Amino acid sequence: MIEVLNMPKVALKTVNLKYTGGFRLSKAYLRFTKEMFFYLKKPPKILEPPYKVVIYQKSYLDIDNAIKAILDCLNGVVIKDDRYIIELNVVKISHKRGKMSSLRVFVQGDYSLPEKEYFPVID
Repeated sequence: MIEVLNMPKVALKTVNLKYTGGFRLSKAYLRFTKEMFFYLKKPPKILEPPYKVVIYQKSYLDIDNAIKAILDCLNGVVIKDDRYIIELNVVKISHKRGKMSSLRVFVQGDYSLPEKEYFPVID
């Protein structure tokens, strides 16, 4: 598992504004993804699929707000495509509104998922 993103101070509230109408990305969303690319730690080569991704999020927002933006930024830089992610863990640490949020993202490539543990046979 390697750390690919560590953003100690980020305004996650902008992620709520992904679309402005139709399918145009909002300026706030584009600013957030641009900032994320600045902090992205690119490995020597793109990791091989399948992937396990772990996201640690410290914020007051909903747990799912930043997930899509994070996965979009990983595409083609750290991982081939987010469709190859077979396990995604998101951990949220809540804090009061008005404080800056933080994000840490870890990725493991060539990950195998033990099928019998996740899809047990029910007799």
